[in-house]
Amino acid sequence: VILYETRRLPVALVSYVIGSTLPGPDTPPIGLGLPPPRDWSTRLLSTLGHKLIDWIMADLRRQVSKLRRAHGLTPLDGPIMGLAARLPLYLVSSCPELDFERQDLPPNTFYVGPLRWYPPMPPPDWLDEVPTDRLWIHATEGTVHVQEPRVLRASALGLADAPYEVIMTSGPNRAPASLDLGPLGTNVHLVDWVNHGELLPRTDLLICTGNSGTMLAALYHGVPIIAVPTEWDHADNARRVARAGACLILTPRRCTPHRLRQAVEHVLSTPSYRENAARLAACLRRQGGAERAAELLIGMLRMEQED
Repeated sequence: VILYETRRLPVALVSYVIGSTLPGPDTPPIGLGLPPPRDWSTRLLSTLGHKLIDWIMADLRRQVSKLRRAHGLTPLDGPIMGLAARLPLYLVSSCPELDFERQDLPPNTFYVGPLRWYPPMPPPDWLDEVPTDRLWIHATEGTVHVQEPRVLRASALGLADAPYEVIMTSGPNRAPASLDLGPLGTNVHLVDWVNHGELLPRTDLLICTGNSGTMLAALYHGVPIIAVPTEWDHADNARRVARAGACLILTPRRCTPHRLRQAVEHVLSTPSYRENAARLAACLRRQGGAERAAELLIGMLRMEQED
C-alpha cells in the first residue's frame, strides 16, 4: 500500500489463492465464484460483480486512500489489489490454465506453481496399514475450519462401508472426537492431520471445501477433486479447477450424504476428471515451484540494488 512507493524497499506479493488477484478485463471480481468474462452474458455478470465488490469495499478503500495521502501518495484510483501491478514482483502460486489463460497481466507477474513444503517427519504407522487394494479418498475441511463439519459428516455417512478407504482429517484446531460424527464405518479413518506429501501420492480422489492449499497440493499429484465451497475464496478456487475439468462442485446445501456418494461415484467412473488432473499436474510442475520463486526474488533484489 505505501512501503515500496515511499521507501523504495523491494516488495514482492504472493497470491495464495488459485489464480492472480490483480483486476483486469480477462477476469471476474475475486470472491464471487463467477466465470471469466468471455461473452456478453458473462461480461455483464462480471460488471455487476465488480460494482457489488466496489460497494462492499468502499469503506476500506477510503481508509487506504487516507493512509496513502498521509504519506504523500495519490489516493486509490481503482481496486486495492491494483496496487500490486506497481510492485517489483507479483508471484502466483498456480499456472495459467487455472487462471483463465489471462492475457492482461502486467510484466511483474510470474506463475510459479504451488510453493510446497511439509514438515520432515515419517508417515504415521497406521497409514501403511490402510488396505491398498481399494481406492483411497481423502476428505478434509482444511487446517482451520470453524463452521459445522458438513463435508466430513456427509463423507462419513455417505461413504460408510463403501468400496473405498476414506481418510478424513479434522484439522489441528479440532479434536476428531469433538466433531460428533457418530459411529464410523470400518473403511473410514478419522485423524487430526496427515502430511499431504505422504497421503496425496496414494490418493485417488479429494473431497474438500475449496481451500487453495489443499486443492493445489492435490492437483500437483494429479488427484481429481470434489469441492464444497464454504468461504469467500473457495468458490473462486473451485470454479477455476472445475473449468479446467478436474473438479466437480457441490454447494453446501446440496452436500448430503446421498448426493456426495453419487458425486464420488461419478468422478471416479469418469476418466476425464483424472486425465485433466494429470494435465494440470504437469502444468503446475512446469512453473518451477519454490525454487523458481526464490530465483525471482533474488533477481528482484539484484535489480533493485542496481537501480
